[in-house]
Amino acid sequence: MNFDILEISKEARLEKEKNNKVIDATLGVLKDDNNKLLTSKIVRSIITNLDDASLFDYSNIDGGKTYKERVLSFIFKNNYSNFLENYNYSLCATPGAGAALYLLLQREELKNVILGTPYWSNYQSIITRADKNIISYPYFDDNSNLNLLSLETILKENPNSILLINDPCHNPTGYSLTEKDYTNLFNLINKYSKITLVLDLAYFSFGQEEKKFYDFLHLLNNRIYLCFSGSKIFSAYGLRIGALIYLEKKTLVPKVLPEIEPIARSIWGSSPIIGISLVNSFTGNNLLLFEKDLAERVEILKKRSNIFRNEAALNNLDIYPYKDGFFSSIKVDNPVLIYQKLIKKNIFVIPQESSLRISISNIETYNIYGLAKKIKDTIDE
Repeated sequence: MNFDILEISKEARLEKEKNNKVIDATLGVLKDDNNKLLTSKIVRSIITNLDDASLFDYSNIDGGKTYKERVLSFIFKNNYSNFLENYNYSLCATPGAGAALYLLLQREELKNVILGTPYWSNYQSIITRADKNIISYPYFDDNSNLNLLSLETILKENPNSILLINDPCHNPTGYSLTEKDYTNLFNLINKYSKITLVLDLAYFSFGQEEKKFYDFLHLLNNRIYLCFSGSKIFSAYGLRIGALIYLEKKTLVPKVLPEIEPIARSIWGSSPIIGISLVNSFTGNNLLLFEKDLAERVEILKKRSNIFRNEAALNNLDIYPYKDGFFSSIKVDNPVLIYQKLIKKNIFVIPQESSLRISISNIETYNIYGLAKKIKDTIDE
């Protein structure tokens, strides 16, 4: 099942323009309680003050030295120097995390991509267009824990594969891996030396787990890719900011892989320079102002998600485990039918395989109140 999220979102927006009672829970963008795009003041200020070359010139295909340093320091923060000491890496700028994933699939000869369900529907398009195969397993077990038993079965059967994990703020469930999850996951992957791990970090800065993936990297012996996105983090969705980062421990024998830049050059040329110039500007006071701005956006998401989760529990609405981020997902047996019924009630969601995705980021706070009950009543009809 692969619905076009952008088409459903377009329909929802058109209906909302005609009727302000419409609840648009489709697209992964953060809006305020007036249904306006919630943007960052410091991001707007930086872009407004860029010179012509930083706005309109071609960018370096790989993003350039400064961009690489900014992206890596943004991801690894206080662990940056430790990362440089222990890892070899290559980094190429990309127009978003989805493009980063497509780029690595073009680079890698491995044919199978292992994915936990439910997953972001666009993964299917990206992976199949790259002429790779999807092998799926249930991401959660019956107790709503990370399903490592099912994953291990898949790894045994497909030891020469790519394992794709979207964390933190998993799209579409909002789950974020815990310290225990990462420890057990990396120890499991170590049993299969030819598995290449890919971490999709599209919502990285919205994850509130105290420990991040880099706190456990020392446990992992396998090679790893990171797909970074700045589009969500900077609330600059149309700028398409991203990077593909390949990591391997310096203790490993270097793996001979095709250069990333020529592949990127053949697909999109170079990434938009505005996004690269924006990232390059995040130092000193700009970075402090941005972190304050980001904290405010995180609080909005926490408030909305708490309302939805609490009311889901009160109404016995069965949702996947949620911790952070833009989305929550509801378990249903007949998602298309429920999706169609909800449209008649002016509620737009995204149907998926055995679930419905709710974009809490895109719903005004006052419209989240009562939403769980409306969906539960529709399921029970």
